Amino acid sequence: MPSVEEIAARAGFTRGALYSNFADKEALLLAHVDERLTEREAEVFRVIGSSSPLTLVDDLREWKAGEGDDSGWIRLVAEFRAHALRNESARLRLVESEQTIRSAYARAIEVQLAALGLTLAPPASDDLATLLAILDTTTPIQRLIDPEGVGEDFFFDILSLLSRAVVALAEATGAERTGERSS
Repeated sequence: MPSVEEIAARAGFTRGALYSNFADKEALLLAHVDERLTEREAEVFRVIGSSSPLTLVDDLREWKAGEGDDSGWIRLVAEFRAHALRNESARLRLVESEQTIRSAYARAIEVQLAALGLTLAPPASDDLATLLAILDTTTPIQRLIDPEGVGEDFFFDILSLLSRAVVALAEATGAERTGERSS
């Protein structure tokens, strides 16, 4: 993790100016992470709002392609996560961000399922949100480690597979309801 002096220099501040706004570099990094998560969440929900369950994955894939190279960001967050595993106060600070990510996935899942006329009862809905958050968090790291083994679109390929399974479930459920009514 970069030193406070390096962070301050990159931001064009003195160390004192940095500490006047943030308790320590963990607080600074988490504020940056939270800001980026909020921006990304707004963008994802913009895509969700203008998409349908059948086109959502392709629309998200297109949005992500326009974001550009974020390998530096991925490395920084991975480094902070590793730091949080060794430092209890950093871990506790990170918990809130992790919960925000899972909550955003849960809301996105709800929106997509509602568009299909479905609901998913807890804990299945929470488990699916956690699975997507884990995939979203670890896939970029795996890709940086092994770009030949983990395709650029791996996350979206898995998301597409899950989406098709949910659509198939919605169609099967609809077919069962139709069959029940005609009996």
